Amino acid sequence: MPTRTAAALASVLALVCLATAAGPVTRTWKSAEDEITYQLLAFEPPLKITRQLQSDRGAVAASLSLYRALAAADISSAAAMSNDRERTYAKYERYIERLGAAEFKKMFATYFVGGASYTHELVIGEHHMLLIEDPSDDTIAAQFYVLTDGKYLVDEKPGRERDQLGRIFMAVREEKLKL
Repeated sequence: MPTRTAAALASVLALVCLATAAGPVTRTWKSAEDEITYQLLAFEPPLKITRQLQSDRGAVAASLSLYRALAAADISSAAAMSNDRERTYAKYERYIERLGAAEFKKMFATYFVGGASYTHELVIGEHHMLLIEDPSDDTIAAQFYVLTDGKYLVDEKPGRERDQLGRIFMAVREEKLKL
């Protein structure tokens, strides 16, 4: 049995390596407000999100760490992964108060079993956006990170680059921009 587990883990790690092998391409999109230049990395094949998925890729690794902490209701660790720790801690604390700890854990644990996949990473300067598709309900979601002092933090603060990534996300979601 351990051999099977090791083989499965090796397969997952190989997929991560293959998915990131192509490297980013520079693209420009003209929004109503301005022209936005960004780096685009497509994960081919998409990285299926599971508890076993490992990544040394910055934003993906940060996302996995964040959701592992949230699935354990470890909001102190989750808040430490944010560029606005106090606000983030208060936000998750309110969620736990409203849902209860068991339901909170259950809700965030579904991140690893719902069939969702990382499909793209977009980068403007130090700001990163992960796109996540969930085939079970045909949705696309975005997570925002910022590289700060060598660490990828959840980007909770407004700013030009984060706003630009948000506009790209809305264009993708509304099918006005194809990646």
